[in-house]
Amino acid sequence: MKLSGSRYTIEHVNGEDNHWADMVSRWPVSEVVVKVKAVRTLSQPSPSILRPLQDESFEWPSRQAVRDAQERYRDSQPELTDQREGLIYVEGKLWIPIQVNELLTRVLIVAHCGIQAHRGIQVMLNQLQRSYAIENMRELVTQFVNRCLLFQAYIKGGKLIRRPWSETETALKRNEVLHMDYISMGDSYGATKYVLVLKDELTHFCELIAYDSPMSDVAVSAILDWYKRFGLPAKWVPDNGTHFKSLIMSELATRLHGVQSFVGLCIHHG
Repeated sequence: MKLSGSRYTIEHVNGEDNHWADMVSRWPVSEVVVKVKAVRTLSQPSPSILRPLQDESFEWPSRQAVRDAQERYRDSQPELTDQREGLIYVEGKLWIPIQVNELLTRVLIVAHCGIQAHRGIQVMLNQLQRSYAIENMRELVTQFVNRCLLFQAYIKGGKLIRRPWSETETALKRNEVLHMDYISMGDSYGATKYVLVLKDELTHFCELIAYDSPMSDVAVSAILDWYKRFGLPAKWVPDNGTHFKSLIMSELATRLHGVQSFVGLCIHHG
């Protein structure tokens, strides 16, 4: 129960005087037999790993893995191929069978993640087409990028958000820098189309909160809930426009009974 916003008084009642609560707790309850008519199992896709290259179970694509995949699906290899050092090439590019989902996923992860951050569709295609021969490459890359949650934070309405060139915030302790942004989930969950993501910079601890609309008052409620549990972060980094940030600060000032002070400079030309 959240009582911080209400006025209340806590009183202690002795056990001898609190006989009604004791009696109710000992009141016999008749057993109810529950009969199960059917059991339905729903399969769910595996959760997306935000940083797969840091996962201990991640395996880099090796020559032996590619060789084994090519041997397994040799009947489906394209025409006009040549073989070098036990590997099959198509016009000088290494052939990756489209049937090997695990190997393809690892190749796409390496092309998408890493020191280049989260690459877009065309950049990934340019990188992969120089070295690999993969059937339906554009379709595979498009599906992979559209499922990346971190990449969606850089795209709004199909357009890439240009980030300002400045220093990147680096946290040295927990709850020092709090990032927040909305992610659109489309029509996947009915009326609930948005997820507010709150992430601690150092530990990458995340809270995902589903909402029907990306409003500033919703973000304020989430910030206050975070503050009640973990304390006040030293810095907030919202990935939204200036107007949205202003609304957040105004709503916070109203709820916390604070005052926003703005200092203006007066320039006199003598």
